[in-house]
Order: sequence, then C-alpha cells, then structure tokens
Amino acid sequence: MKNTLSYLIVLLLGVIAITFSSCEEKDDYNYDGIDPVVSDIMGAATVRGGTTVTYRAVGRAGSSYAFSYTGAIESTASKSDEVYALVVDFKEHTNLADTLDATISVVETTMGGKVSPAKTVALKVLPLNIALVGEEILSIQEGKVAEVVYTVDFYYPGATYAWTVDGTGFTVEEGTTSKDLKLTVDYPDDFFNEIDISVEVTTRGGNKLTDAMSVTVWQFCPLEIEELYLVEWQGNAFTSGGVQIEADPILIKDPLDLPDDILNNPFITVGLPPAFAGKDNVVLIDGLASAFINDYWGEAWQDRGFSLAILNEPAGEIEIPLQFLGQSDYPDNYWIVGYGTYNYCVPSLTIHYAFGYDGPDADEDPDGVDMENDIAWIFGWNDDDGEPNWVTTELAVKDAKSYFKLNFYTPRNLK
Repeated sequence: MKNTLSYLIVLLLGVIAITFSSCEEKDDYNYDGIDPVVSDIMGAATVRGGTTVTYRAVGRAGSSYAFSYTGAIESTASKSDEVYALVVDFKEHTNLADTLDATISVVETTMGGKVSPAKTVALKVLPLNIALVGEEILSIQEGKVAEVVYTVDFYYPGATYAWTVDGTGFTVEEGTTSKDLKLTVDYPDDFFNEIDISVEVTTRGGNKLTDAMSVTVWQFCPLEIEELYLVEWQGNAFTSGGVQIEADPILIKDPLDLPDDILNNPFITVGLPPAFAGKDNVVLIDGLASAFINDYWGEAWQDRGFSLAILNEPAGEIEIPLQFLGQSDYPDNYWIVGYGTYNYCVPSLTIHYAFGYDGPDADEDPDGVDMENDIAWIFGWNDDDGEPNWVTTELAVKDAKSYFKLNFYTPRNLK
C-alpha cells in the first residue's frame, strides 16, 4: 500500500512539473510583427504662455516613448506613472499682438525594438493676459447688502495677486492677495455709487498683468405701478430732425378705470394681449403725442388721445405696441407705436415713439394694419433712408422725493 501511494505522489509531481515547464516556454509572441504608429498627441493646441499642460501620445501598452520639442517651451518633464505623457511648461511673453509657435514630437519604440515615424503637433502660445470678471452693475434694496466676488479669467500657476478697491459703501471681506476678491456692498446713500476695483497679477516669471473695472451701485425700490398715477410727468419731445416741443403734462393712469365701451373697443387691442384686463403691468399714458397734435397743429381730440403701454419688470423696459391713438377734429385717425426705458430711482421715463394717420384698413380691420403700407407716418418708425425716425420724449417728476420714493432703475443684478 505504501509503495502504491508513493508511486502516485511521484507521478502527480511529474505532471505538475511538466505543466509549469509548458507555461514558461509559451511566451513566443512575435513583437517584430508590430508596426508602431503614433496616431495622435492629445492636448490643447492653443495655450497661454506661463501655463503648464500635459500631452499624451496615443499608442500601445508596453511601448516606450521619446518626446522632443521646439519653439516657445520653457521646459518639459516626464510622468513616472505615464510613459506616454509629457508635462510642458510654456514660455511667458507679454506682446499682446503676438502669438508664438511651438511643436511637440514623439516616437514609439515597441518591445521588439521597432521605432515609429515621428508624430508632430503644432501649437500656438498666446501672450500673458488677464481680464477682471464680476458684476459691473448692482442694484441693492434699502436695508440690504450685496455679497459679490471678483476674480480674473485665468489662473497662472505660481502667480501672486494684489487687489485695490477705492470708493465708499463697501467692505472687503477676503481675498486681497488671492485669485478671488470678496466684497459686501451697502445700499447707496444717493441714487447711485461707484466703486473702482483693480488687480495686479505677478506671474512666476516676474511679469505683471493688470486690469480694472468701475462698478456702479444703484438704489433699487420695487416698482409700485399705483404710485405712477399720483403725479404729472413733464418733459420735452424731440424729433430725429431736431424739432423740439415742450410737452404738456403726461398722466399715467390705470386702464381698468376706463368705461367698458372703451375697454371693449377693438382699436385698443391692436398689438396687445387680447385679454390685457387684470394684468398689473399695463398702464395708460395720456398725452404722449398731444404736444404735436393738439399744441403744434391745433387739432383737438374727439375720441381717445391715449395709448396703452406694458411695463416689463424687472427689465425696466416700456413697450407700446402698434395701436389706435385717437381721432382729431381735423378729422384724422392717428396711430402710435414705440418703446422706452424707465429709471425708477430718479424717477424718469424715456419713450421713443412714432405716430401717423389713417391707413386704409384703420376703420375696417384694426388687427390687420400693416405698419409699412397702411399708415402715413408723420414721424415714422422709418424715414426715407429706412432708418428709425422716432420722436423721443424725456419725462421726469419734479421734486419726486417730496411725493414718494421711486426707483425705475433696471435691476439686472438685483441684490
């Protein structure tokens, strides 16, 4: 029995030995059959001087790679864990009108010793440059502050930063020597305030880059349309040809106070939402073109004499879609169209409008009136050269703060 067991053990060990011997002798891959080709070098083709970028050859595992370079490259370094990668440090240069050239080349050597043709990529090296990034217009409500961050548009490795902030109504929270500057900005004491911000970036090569911006900080009070009805707006009207007419007081009214027969008049809804009733952004402007029609030409209104406008908050924009303005005793039917802006802090309105008389469709189909063909524009939306020919009316409330506090300013960056 013992002899039989010993025989089996010897036989098993022999089989194992033969198996290992076969594995060791099986590596007969023909590396000479590989034709190496580097298909590409991956990495940015356009870079800024003073930056570091990693480029990687597209090849195969097991090969080795040899890189070379020319042009505006300060130095290179390999990566121990990526034999196919090269870390490139580009030269700094400050001529903003100039772009430098550089190239990177690589060859692959297989495990069988075969060497590929060189793969070369052309690079463009941009000059050193920065731009200051941040909000240039702030609108702040009374009793609140704005937290804002200013930075530069590009990070240079190893650079240092020095920020300067001049003006009033702000506190520097952090970042005067880092890439990001954080401020808190207060509600202005007057209608607006200005803060000057600048930064100097010193690169690791010792080059200094600067940029600056002026930040305008406006008071902002939410629009209360009801307050527009409390005062008369006064100002002057100017045509593009230089004619100036002192405008009669202009009143802004609530269109929902109109009698039903006027509200239901189809002329009112030309270019306006059919069911504008109940919308809190629609106002009635009375007297907008009366300085010309009533005072300049001596005609009197027989029907209407007002237009409807849409106030777009918070964009600070006024829209006067094409609509029937009114009929004079000449008699003539007048039409109006326009747009404008408002500054609710001053307060002031600037409205650009055109008006004209009788188009052939005016009485039959007000919704189908063609601005170009159906209206004889007096101060037209286009003049003979096809350019806008608006009347411009600039309106303000005298001693506005004695009435109420208004702020029509466009809060593009409301805080």
